Amino acid sequence: MKEGIIDFDQETGQVILRQEDGKENRFYIECELEVEEKTFIVLIPAEEYMGEEEEVTGVVFEIGKDEDGEQVWKAVEDDEMLAKIERAMEEFEEETEEES
Repeated sequence: MKEGIIDFDQETGQVILRQEDGKENRFYIECELEVEEKTFIVLIPAEEYMGEEEEVTGVVFEIGKDEDGEQVWKAVEDDEMLAKIERAMEEFEEETEEES
């Protein structure tokens, strides 16, 4: 996913990613995780969020700061880190199921 503007729709609770070419993608926040002392956010495309599919394709961003101290989201493309995040997410889902 290319760099763009991140916005939040208060009415729908959706995260909106607007790319430089004007394309808009809408997501829901699935969870926020800490892995190896870094913070990651997992987003699920809005059209898949309430679907009946067992498997959905999420998008993972690392939450960091730029040189001005502003929050930035960087797409995670490292396969090894994505595997660690996936394991952390599975643990998160198991804990959530146990609490219900």
